[in-house]
Amino acid sequence: MGLCAAGTASAVAGAGPWTWTCSGQNGGAAATCTAHESCQAATLNWAGGCSAPQEAAAHGYAGTLPNSASGYTGTSSFACDEGAWITGDGSCDAVVPGLCGAAHGGSTAAAPTSGLCDAGTPTAVAGAGPFTWSCVGEHGGATVSCASNRGCPAATLTWGAGASCSAPRPPPRTGRERAGRQRRGRLGRRRHGDLRPGDLDHERRDLHADHRRRLRHRRRPERALAARVGLCAAGAPGAVSGDGPFTWTCAGQGGGADATCSADKSCAAATLTWGDGCAAQASGQPSGATVSATNGSAGWVGAATATCTQGAWSTTGATCTEVIQAGCGAAAGKSTLAAPTADLCATGAASAVTGAGPSRGPAPARAAAPTPPAPRTAPATPRP
Repeated sequence: MGLCAAGTASAVAGAGPWTWTCSGQNGGAAATCTAHESCQAATLNWAGGCSAPQEAAAHGYAGTLPNSASGYTGTSSFACDEGAWITGDGSCDAVVPGLCGAAHGGSTAAAPTSGLCDAGTPTAVAGAGPFTWSCVGEHGGATVSCASNRGCPAATLTWGAGASCSAPRPPPRTGRERAGRQRRGRLGRRRHGDLRPGDLDHERRDLHADHRRRLRHRRRPERALAARVGLCAAGAPGAVSGDGPFTWTCAGQGGGADATCSADKSCAAATLTWGDGCAAQASGQPSGATVSATNGSAGWVGAATATCTQGAWSTTGATCTEVIQAGCGAAAGKSTLAAPTADLCATGAASAVTGAGPSRGPAPARAAAPTPPAPRTAPATPRP
C-alpha cells in the first residue's frame, strides 16, 4: 500500500533502504522510489560499562545520551542508520567512592601525612586533635569524613592543693633498653628524611647486633621484622602467616587481651590474557577491585572484566574474536557457463551472486567441411 501515487509498482527490493519502481502509463516516464528502515527501541552500550535506553526513531535521527548504568558516569553520541543504532566514542568512567585509609581511627603525636585514603582524593588535614580530613570520591563517588586522635607525650601529672605526685618515665634498666630507644629514634628520623651524622654507622652496628642475637636464639627474627612494619599499634606482634590474606596476632601486655589482625594481598601490575589471543595491561590494584580490560593485541577484538582476589587476577565475562579479512575464493576470475555456487570466498561470508556474465557477442561461423578429392582413375592400357 502507498508504493506509487501514480503508475504501477514493481516488487520491493533491498533490506533497508528499500527500492522499487513506479512505471509510467501511456508513455509516461518511470520513477524510482526509496524508503529507509527505522530503528527499534533498544538499550545502547558504549565504552565498556555505560548504557542508556533509547526509544524507536526514524533513519537519520541522532543525539546524545547520558549513562544510566549503576556505578558509571559518562555520555555518548548516537545515530539511527538503516535500522541499526550506532554509538560514537563516548566517555565512561567508573564511580569511585571515597574510602578512609589506615590513618583513620589511629593515634599520632602529629597530624598524619600518609595512609589518609585508600580510595579517593584526600583533603588537607585540619584540627589540632582530633585530626580530621575527607576522602573525595572520583567521577561522582561519595565523599567520606575521616579522623584520627592525637596521642599524649610522656609528662609529669600533678593534682591536689599544693601537693604533687610525679609519675616520670622510669629510666632504662639495662643498656639494651637504652639502645632500643635510640634505635627507634633513628628509625623515626629515617622515615621523616632527617638523619643525623653517625646514624648510618649506628644502623650498621644494629644490624650486626641483630644478626648475632638471632644466631644465639635470644630474639625471634619475625618479631624483629614485625617491629619495623607497623603490625601492632599496641602489644607484641606474632609471626605473619598466610599468602593472602595475611594474619597475625598482637599479644596484650599486663593482662590485656590479644587481638587477631589481617591484611589483604594486593595484585601487582600484570598483562592479562584471555581467549585465544586477547591481552590487556592492568595496573596494580587492591584485593576486591574490579576493572574493565579491553584487548590491545593486533588481529583480535574483545573485552573482559578483571578482578583482583588476594594477589591473583581473574577474568569474567570475557569475549575474544579474531579479526578475519575477507578474500575471494577459487571461483573468482574463472569462466563458467552459469553463476558460480561454490568456492566463492576463501575467507569471510559470501553474498548473493549478481549479474548475467559479460557480453559474448555473436557466435563465430563454423568453417565449411573440406570437399574430398575425386577418386583417381587409372589410365586405359591399349590392347595390342
